Amino acid sequence: MILILVAVKEELSKNDLPNIQIHYTGVGKINAAIKTLKIIKNYAPSLIINYGTAGSLNKELRGLVEATRFFQRDMDATPLGFKIGQTPFDDISEINFGFKKLYPESWIILICFLKIYIIMTIKSSKELVNDALKEIKTISHAEASKLHKDGICNLIDIREPSELEMTGTIENSINIPRSHLEFQFEPLVQNGIIDTNKETVLFCAAGGRSALTVKTLQEMGCKKVSHIQGGFSVLQNSKFKVK
Repeated sequence: MILILVAVKEELSKNDLPNIQIHYTGVGKINAAIKTLKIIKNYAPSLIINYGTAGSLNKELRGLVEATRFFQRDMDATPLGFKIGQTPFDDISEINFGFKKLYPESWIILICFLKIYIIMTIKSSKELVNDALKEIKTISHAEASKLHKDGICNLIDIREPSELEMTGTIENSINIPRSHLEFQFEPLVQNGIIDTNKETVLFCAAGGRSALTVKTLQEMGCKKVSHIQGGFSVLQNSKFKVK
């Protein structure tokens, strides 16, 4: 996720980049610091861009500037014998990365950079599933059948109701559509319909959605959760009863 921090909306409108989250911090370093901490806590973004406008005494300096040198411009302790911008008794008076880049057309460069970044970081559904499979538990239809027969699992069909109308579902399974799972799972646990002491076993049509959903449940704090390889397409031709 990419987030852009801007002091005020006059510097960058949300309409200019509708696919990017833009947050306004208000003017000043304190406001920017507080807003940045809140954003990191709430969104955990992969990239934060601090964008804004600034004046310059150099008429030739314009366009998009990458700031690489930072110091306290509003710190003036000269009556105490310190230089302007130097914080008293602080060994670090400035941060200097040692290089500078100037771009003549700030809007074009910023928008192009963000579009390229988005294209490069977008993952296909196949990549998302493959990534999830590395972090979750996958079981066979035979393993699921034994768990179901012994009554030691919550068997959950995460397909949509329209899919169930066409194919039916597994007997004694619970249907929680993938589109509603984050909202329905916890209430079903609280009402005793789902027992989190048992293994929660998910299945979809072929195994892709269930893999992603297992990862979601893990992030929600569910410990005993797995999915069935091959999904309903395998289950309907196994020992499971379809109703």
